[in-house]
Amino acid sequence: MTWFAALAWAASLGILLISSVAVAEEQQQEQVDYVVSKWAFKRLTEATKYIDSKQYRKAIEVLESMKGRRKLNPYEKALMYQTLGYVYAGMEKVSRAIKNLEKCLSFGALPRGAQLDTQFNLGQLYLVAKRYNKAAQTLADWISRVDNPKPSAKFTLAMALVQAKRYRQALRWINEAIAGVGKPQESWLQLKLTIHFKLKQYRELARVLEKLAARFGKKTYWMQLAAAYSELKQDKKALAVMELAYLQGMLTTKGEIRNLISLYNYHGLPVKAAGLLEKSIGQGILEKNLKNLRELAETWLRARELDKAAGALEQAARLAPDGKDYFKLAQVLIEQQKWQKAASALASALKKGGLRNPGQAHLLRGIAFYYDRKWKKARAAFGKARGFESSRRSAEQWLKTLDEKLKRLAGS
Repeated sequence: MTWFAALAWAASLGILLISSVAVAEEQQQEQVDYVVSKWAFKRLTEATKYIDSKQYRKAIEVLESMKGRRKLNPYEKALMYQTLGYVYAGMEKVSRAIKNLEKCLSFGALPRGAQLDTQFNLGQLYLVAKRYNKAAQTLADWISRVDNPKPSAKFTLAMALVQAKRYRQALRWINEAIAGVGKPQESWLQLKLTIHFKLKQYRELARVLEKLAARFGKKTYWMQLAAAYSELKQDKKALAVMELAYLQGMLTTKGEIRNLISLYNYHGLPVKAAGLLEKSIGQGILEKNLKNLRELAETWLRARELDKAAGALEQAARLAPDGKDYFKLAQVLIEQQKWQKAASALASALKKGGLRNPGQAHLLRGIAFYYDRKWKKARAAFGKARGFESSRRSAEQWLKTLDEKLKRLAGS
């Protein structure tokens, strides 16, 4: 509140501007508050004109010249320092603004409303100056003095207390601020969120995030809400939030997609995990490399989607430096009784090499040929398998089985 606003308030009570002599005479009879002499009025008016034209230095010169006047009454001094404070605040010279407003309030000469307005503004300046405890003290005192303080003032006090790391006290005021409005601003909920986080009150934090996510729909709130549910061991809720965020197109980074895939796997949902992994590889979010293709194949296998697992293994096998992925592909194809394709995959595995047990590959190739009724090829494969210690016994047994089969066929 500037000095001329204070004068308007005084005028509404019928207080008139009188000369300094008249003031002295009046004060001999009775103390008169809120009176400005013609001399002071002239200089305050002059300063105001400079302020209006943004000639702040000239305004300061005029106001500083008033300090040499011995006959200024407390009200005039308060107005002078108040105006100086607001000039410096407008110039963003916060420390000087604070000093002058402190001096203004020290006289206790302003009307109650102006005194309280100045105190509140001083509290805000303390906040700007990072004097957080002083800001909190000033604003709390202001709230205790006014009737029905606005929720915004309580929010400002809560903000000062948070900056002062006095979180429990801040919680009271942010709660009162939010309770005083229908729909709190986003920044108010964010401050409450910060307080609960600092106090490690994750359940309350999750409730605030639920409101933020529902009202403002920002990606960061959905991600934080999922993390809060995870912290609370509410894994199903964490998954539901992440899945909803994905459906809204919010998950765009590798890490976010990976997190959702991990949640699907953790909750025993391999079909969803593999589907998301496959889609993300197709979209280029995740690289189409050997590691990811192997993971895709394993995930499809856990989902018992053998055709899709085989497709992923075939792609991985082409990129692999050895034949191990072709060998795994052959095992899947054998399980599906796709004998010809299995035999082909095993041939590729043996050609690429690097197998832990080549004899087993020859043995499986012989089995594939056997069930595909390729008797000569089966015998040749079993013969090669017999050349390895690890598969010799099984190969000999299969050769006997093959001979018996051929005898039965010959006798039929």
